[in-house]
Amino acid sequence: MNIFWTIVFWCSVALYAAHPKTFTSLAKSYEHDLQTIEVYKKNRYFKPYYSFFDAYQEQVESCFALGFLLDRAIENSNDTAAQKSAYLGALRALEKEQNVLQTLYVDTVHEAISQRNIPLFTLLLNHPMAPLQQERLRQEVLRFYALIRSKHRIAAAEALLQEQRLDAYSRQVATEEQQAYEEHLRVLTASQAKKIRHSGVRNRRNSVLVSTKNVGSDIEFYAHNRNAFAVTMTLTLKQLKNCKTNRRLPLYIELGAHSNKKVLRLKRIDAAKPAHYESRYGWVMGLASAEHDANYRYLLPFQAGKKVRVSQGFNGRTSHNGYSRYAVDFAVPVGTPVYAARGGVVVAVRASGSKGALKRGYGKYANYIVIEHSDGTLGKYYHLKKRGVRVRVGSQVRAGELIGYSGNTGYTSGPHLHFSVSKVDPKYKQRPITLPFQLQTAQGVVTTIKRGDRFMR
Repeated sequence: MNIFWTIVFWCSVALYAAHPKTFTSLAKSYEHDLQTIEVYKKNRYFKPYYSFFDAYQEQVESCFALGFLLDRAIENSNDTAAQKSAYLGALRALEKEQNVLQTLYVDTVHEAISQRNIPLFTLLLNHPMAPLQQERLRQEVLRFYALIRSKHRIAAAEALLQEQRLDAYSRQVATEEQQAYEEHLRVLTASQAKKIRHSGVRNRRNSVLVSTKNVGSDIEFYAHNRNAFAVTMTLTLKQLKNCKTNRRLPLYIELGAHSNKKVLRLKRIDAAKPAHYESRYGWVMGLASAEHDANYRYLLPFQAGKKVRVSQGFNGRTSHNGYSRYAVDFAVPVGTPVYAARGGVVVAVRASGSKGALKRGYGKYANYIVIEHSDGTLGKYYHLKKRGVRVRVGSQVRAGELIGYSGNTGYTSGPHLHFSVSKVDPKYKQRPITLPFQLQTAQGVVTTIKRGDRFMR
């Protein structure tokens, strides 16, 4: 390496910890590559690539130093146009070389598998240079590992196997979340809706009713929410003939708990001719308009003094991604007391489920408690034990109050408590989304929760 860049690099390393800067940090993201290359250079298989490795290391370190010098120039209010251009150019060139390095890694994995070179295969898995989460590469690695697993256990491959099992769990959880939206429901006449209400029978398919009423030559639509929680409803009309609506379609409506209101008027264009339309509606628990209090500090939902481990946190690779990215799984034994993380009104419970397994269709056995908070968001506590609910719908609970006991019911990979704060997606108003929240713990306020964290209230 050029002596000048070597001196600048190590000086910048010494100063970096105390004064982290923007451009320095951009190049620092390549530091993992440097560490991995040092491991590869100890293996004779990579001897033909030593010169490439050296050049790449020099490129990373010089780019790191350029970033440091650029940050210093900005800090001293110097003209940085030329330095910035040179630095960004170096960063782009470095990105291209990293792609070459990752391609080399993937090719080497293929070769290790084809040659059944287990020592090399083990090295590559324990020190990856490219994301092993790429579907095709991961599947190839796991197929080969299945052949050698009885004699050769590799920690990194075991972790991939566990992730694969949890991926199946993720897909099922995502499916169940989508099924939280009741769709393709038929609009009823006023007399049909009245009959259902008077029957006293209530299930998810009829707990939100939409009915019509003739008013002169026009038709009015009424929505009735029979649930103890607010819902966001979608009403769709198609194939309209000789009629027009007084509101834009599709219509998104929020209905409070146990509410009934007129939501739409269909006006006949020619009163002497019949009107024709096709109508359907659907709904999902919660409000799209809920404004989460981002400054609220949620309690750890366990008793004071008990330390718990996070088995899956925010943006987990299993089921906590996409619109479920801010849920948290706490690995706790069946029967662990669960306390309200935030006060509110209990709007939904289930305690009769007795089954739990990582099998399709088991989601319907999950026991849960849903609490509506003062800002309209919902706190959801899932996988509770059978008869492990200690509150009723309509109960007002305080933060820190005992509400139930954890379990292993529903579609679950093991005993744990699943907790999330949610509302209805304001963009796509037919599904719930989880929200980021702050967690008050004995260690302080936590805003990013990740797998392996251990907390105590």
